[in-house]
Amino acid sequence: MPTRHCPCFPGAGERLHHSFEDPAAAVGATEARLAVFRRVRDEIDIWLGEFVAQTSHA
Repeated sequence: MPTRHCPCFPGAGERLHHSFEDPAAAVGATEARLAVFRRVRDEIDIWLGEFVAQTSHA
């Protein structure tokens, strides 16, 4: 598996990282793989919603 790195942005800032399953690695029938993509999509949506809610109150 290749090494993964967060992108680098010059200047001051906070670096944050959150891992999600790679849905492209899903195996099985088309419907099973599609279910993994949808689940990961939903996890990303929830995580981003929580992140925005936390940072908008700061």
